[in-house]
Amino acid sequence: MGVSWIRRWTLVAGLGLMLSAHAEALSYRDRVAIDLERKEPAITRELVQLVTANRKHPAVEQRLRLGLLNNLEGDALRTKLPTLFKDDAPTWADVYVRLKTPPPARRNAGHTKELRGIGEKISGLGDQLGRKKSELESNIGRFMDGSAGAGDADRADVRGNGWGSKPPPSQGGNDGRITFDDVVGIDEQKEQLMEIVDMLKNPARYRRAGADIPTGILMAGPPGTGKTFTAQALANEAGVNFMSLEGPAFINKYVGESANKVREFFAAARQKAPTILFIDEIEALAGKRLDGDQGAERETNAAVTQLLVEMDGMSDNLDGSKPLVIIVGATNRIDMLDPAVLRPGRFDRKVIFTLPDVKGREAVLNLYVNKRKKKGVPYAPDLDTKEIARQTAGMSPADLRNIVNLASTLAARENRRDNASPDKIVIKQDHLRHAIELVEFGGERKHAMTEKDKKQTAYHELGHAIVGTFVPGGDPITKITIIPRDTGAGGVTMSQPAEERAYWTKAQFLARIAMAMGGRAAEQLVFGEITTGPSSDLQNASGLAREMVMAYGMSDELGPVSFVQNEQGNFMSRGGKLQAVSEATQQKIDSEVKRILLEQEKVATEIVAKYRGVLDQIVPVLQTKETLEGDEFRALVKQFGGGTPPGGGKGAGSFAAARRMGPSGR
Repeated sequence: MGVSWIRRWTLVAGLGLMLSAHAEALSYRDRVAIDLERKEPAITRELVQLVTANRKHPAVEQRLRLGLLNNLEGDALRTKLPTLFKDDAPTWADVYVRLKTPPPARRNAGHTKELRGIGEKISGLGDQLGRKKSELESNIGRFMDGSAGAGDADRADVRGNGWGSKPPPSQGGNDGRITFDDVVGIDEQKEQLMEIVDMLKNPARYRRAGADIPTGILMAGPPGTGKTFTAQALANEAGVNFMSLEGPAFINKYVGESANKVREFFAAARQKAPTILFIDEIEALAGKRLDGDQGAERETNAAVTQLLVEMDGMSDNLDGSKPLVIIVGATNRIDMLDPAVLRPGRFDRKVIFTLPDVKGREAVLNLYVNKRKKKGVPYAPDLDTKEIARQTAGMSPADLRNIVNLASTLAARENRRDNASPDKIVIKQDHLRHAIELVEFGGERKHAMTEKDKKQTAYHELGHAIVGTFVPGGDPITKITIIPRDTGAGGVTMSQPAEERAYWTKAQFLARIAMAMGGRAAEQLVFGEITTGPSSDLQNASGLAREMVMAYGMSDELGPVSFVQNEQGNFMSRGGKLQAVSEATQQKIDSEVKRILLEQEKVATEIVAKYRGVLDQIVPVLQTKETLEGDEFRALVKQFGGGTPPGGGKGAGSFAAARRMGPSGR
């Protein structure tokens, strides 16, 4: 017993000694950091000597690279180092400790063998932590490293994340490089950039013709349309270096010295010329200068001013005497950029990225599907990407990639649920259709609905479907379901135009409003009361009616007048700002919106009443099956005496009318 207690106390004492030594080591590093920050001559001179003598040491090499001093030698380097030590004293103190001979061991020679073993274990843990820290710093350094050439044999892609925190995607052609072959669905934008590629490859041709090579290219458009991806393809196609940064991360990282870092960033780019500098979310770095000279205003103004100075220095390069550097900026908000940045001579070219049309969406889907096929992913032979493209109007390439990935996930989930062999996985058309529903409406909720709720939801959704089918200007129904969604929808009715539309008529808008009111009309006609179900339908119908009145001049009372001010260049906004109007005008607007809604509710009620017999006979079928495809619905309408409904099951775009669940989430 006595030996056991002695051993325990000995272990505790040994641990205390080791922790004390560790604390002393930490305080030693902290003292070095304080001396470096104060530029104490002795410690600063010693660290300068250590750094210059150990240029190949990983820690030294990494810190010099981050400070953009890795290309300096001799006196030029020694002059810059003290300031670098002061700006990042804690990190350089750590480098100092690592380069110096470790402090003498403080273990008492009389410690027992067991205590030495404990000390070795604790030391081992410290080494592991040190290695993890070095690994993290190395990763950060790699992401912050200057770019190698686009044709560097050691890299499969352009990896020049100089200053940037976002690594370029690696998916691409057979060699892993992103090229214009991987950029699909935006043919017009790609064509504009091909000329820039030729300028970078053959600058003498354009200088001979007296043409300045553009200083900057501004890519603008909604999120997910391929701006960043295209910039990387541009650099790879031209075979030049690629450096990137993210505007918000840059501003946040270099608080108080943004202007200086902008200058150093451009200096590094010129050393690597020819170079493409990619600035993502450039509005954070080149936003409109603010009135004021304090805090954030001063920081923003200084960064913008320095960017303007640097861009001016790259123009007027007819003789080719200056390094060839092109800035490519990406933004969703042109309206937030400083006007001086946008003038010719800085950003000479503007390339506007738009959401792809049906052909573009099909090309994007084929790209991602074919890439997976090359990797051995099994797809059904009857897979029809054209149909999926028609069903995804308004989606960006990023959305389409997500749908393809979700389809693969659903196929794997189905395989796991069936406890089948992975060799049996096949991605089918239904997986892609289900993926679209997940993106647009959320996943299915498997909670049990009461028979009363199920019946009310069936009447509601079929009310939408009946009105959407028979109202003039309506679109074909593609799917009806009463399975609740985790977004709060108790059911969903989907319709699609027969063709993708560039313009909409007043009759088509009114048909959509009538369809949205169809669920409410069916509930009131059958049950004699109104539930919370039509809440989202009323929001959609009211919003559409208000757009008709305020934006499109489709009101006889107010005439061809627009009360909306478009936000030019704001690709994050789906509409515009309401202009200031008088109280009397606002009352007229509200009155017209109400009139449109009441008129279309009456239209919907009349259609539901006319086809009430058909409605009553389809409801039990929907209650049992829970989901009806468009063709099934039209066949039932014809079977139960409703005649042959217009439209088919395939179209372009989608419109959904959904019955919302009540506040209880039932």
